[in-house]
Amino acid sequence: SGEPVPVIGLLGITPETADLAQRYVMAESWSGLIFSLCFTLRSSAEGMGQSRVVLKAGLAGLAAQVVANVVFVYGYAGVPALGAVGFGWATVVSALVMLATYLARREDLVRYFRVRLRSDEAAEDLVQDIYVKIQGLPDEAIDNPSGFLFRLGSNLMLDQIVLRATARVLAL
Repeated sequence: SGEPVPVIGLLGITPETADLAQRYVMAESWSGLIFSLCFTLRSSAEGMGQSRVVLKAGLAGLAAQVVANVVFVYGYAGVPALGAVGFGWATVVSALVMLATYLARREDLVRYFRVRLRSDEAAEDLVQDIYVKIQGLPDEAIDNPSGFLFRLGSNLMLDQIVLRATARVLAL
């Protein structure tokens, strides 16, 4: 008939099951972007040898998935029972918990440099610069990944201070 047919409609399942499957897929699809961000941050953490961050994010995501499955499927804590569709929404919650775990490490860096730079914006920019720099590093193990991140940030911060001071002197 020329009109697109959803893939679920091609599976030869009952309309009730097709409706349930479609609602599950729609719920689950919200986790796609979140997991993409998680995989990017996971790759950065693994590249820096921060296996504990990866482990913590994975365990936090797993725990969140188990709890959210019960809450969303059976309906607890004021959440209506969603049945099978609840599994899709639980996956979204799990992905958000994993993302928050990865971003917490980033927040440690921002907090550290916010105090030194006395500026939220400057600290955010500096941490972004750190992540840009580490993306270009060769795939070598770093003995102390956390120390490396803070040292790299300190060096970038000093570079910024020298550049600003030089610009002020040249402006005179």
